[in-house]
Amino acid sequence: MNILGVIPARYHSKRFEGKVIADLCGKPVVQWVWENVRAARSIQRVVICTDDRRVARVVSGFGAEVLMTPASLSSGTERIVYAVKKYKLRADIVVNIQADEPFLKPSDIDILAKLLKNEKKASVATLKTPLESDRTSVNVVKVVTDKKGYALYFSRLPIPYIRDTMEFDARKIRYYQHVGIYAYTRNFLKNFKKLASSALEQAEKLEQLRFLENGYSIKVAEIAESFKGIDTPEDLKQARRLMQKERNHA
Repeated sequence: MNILGVIPARYHSKRFEGKVIADLCGKPVVQWVWENVRAARSIQRVVICTDDRRVARVVSGFGAEVLMTPASLSSGTERIVYAVKKYKLRADIVVNIQADEPFLKPSDIDILAKLLKNEKKASVATLKTPLESDRTSVNVVKVVTDKKGYALYFSRLPIPYIRDTMEFDARKIRYYQHVGIYAYTRNFLKNFKKLASSALEQAEKLEQLRFLENGYSIKVAEIAESFKGIDTPEDLKQARRLMQKERNHA
């Protein structure tokens, strides 16, 4: 089975413009992501899609394959759908890796690819990790799943909400952070343009809600380690400290 890794990399970001090419311990953020995807055993080819020449220059500089996509596209999935058709990318499964997740492990990518490869019901797969802090942060997306591991809902608010802590033991509930990486079947990507943007998606600014509202199942696998993407300049500072700490203990 042919599995393609695609990294959508926008320059413009409301919270942190240019974050994907910001310096992180001697390399652009997106380069750390690209190197991790290349190290995943399941991925045969890796491309970076961008709408900005500044990103393209940086990406080409460290040897990655870069594909230009229109600035009018509003999401990473739209960028991938465009690239697959425009550049005739061949793949049975496409893995969408966010360009601001430098701590995502190659083994996590392999878990996701295998999850969809063996899946019969879902056309989309993603990951979650236990959430012990930042439950109230709107920058941390939460997910709840059913007993078989299929997503019920994603939200920027803490879910589930415990209405009465006097009557319910909160220790029975585990909170999970959604990890922003997806795997799609080729057929799902072919049909993606037919899916109208949904009210829930627009309210939460989470495109995966469009999938759920249109009846698509999303299979979710749990990974043990928690890590944070880079959404703000402060996140970048924390990432630098964490990476330096890991180097000192290596």
